[in-house]
Amino acid sequence: MDRPLARDGHGNTLLAFVPAPCTPPTDAPTSVALTVLWHGPRVLLVFDRRRSQWELPGGMIEPGETPLRAAIRELHEESGLHVPALVLAGYAHFHLPAPPRHEYAALYTGHALPGHAFTPSRAELP
Repeated sequence: MDRPLARDGHGNTLLAFVPAPCTPPTDAPTSVALTVLWHGPRVLLVFDRRRSQWELPGGMIEPGETPLRAAIRELHEESGLHVPALVLAGYAHFHLPAPPRHEYAALYTGHALPGHAFTPSRAELP
């Protein structure tokens, strides 16, 4: 295996990123949709209280839901923002240790619409 792109303290490993345009991967499930939402020079991160960490808005793709629909829904649920004009950036390939499996995350990108409230928290990352 090539050198991983990133690994967290729990052993979750980002193995590769397949940029769009591309066909959806078939060697492992695409079970998660994430969004990189730009607001000027900043990217929106949400704080996950359960994991005590900042992360991109996103989550599990529900049965019968497309990855794009999941990205739009999760962005709205986690930030209150509704941004329907997201664009597929590609697929992130992960190895997750518990239970051991490979998964893909569909990664979308977009820009906050004019007038969207975007207030950095006091715990803003440098």
